[in-house]
Amino acid sequence: MLSISPKPDSELRFGKFKAKTDPDLRKHLKKHSDVMPFACPHCEFRAKTNPELCSHQKTHGRPFACTVDGCGQTFTEERYLKNHEKTCSKGRLVCKEPGCGQKFTKPCNLTRHEKSQHKKG
Repeated sequence: MLSISPKPDSELRFGKFKAKTDPDLRKHLKKHSDVMPFACPHCEFRAKTNPELCSHQKTHGRPFACTVDGCGQTFTEERYLKNHEKTCSKGRLVCKEPGCGQKFTKPCNLTRHEKSQHKKG
């Protein structure tokens, strides 16, 4: 049987684990519990905490899509999309070599591509 013993200096212990507050101790105890009350509505996955379930649910889709013409990349989180858009929306440089059309966000990358792939410059 597990026992929780309060210490005189207001320190809560569970085995070697020490907590200063009751909520901290309860949070730690959840790690050792087999109870998983949070169920994914898309699959059989179950989680001990709501944040753990939210993180899992992102694996079922990539709802955040780049709106820049010709890009179409999708992301699991809005923050990843916003980071991507910082470079993607600055305009795309397109290789004009017939049949290529590869796109770049930096002129130096387009130049390097043209030199290595099309022997220009």
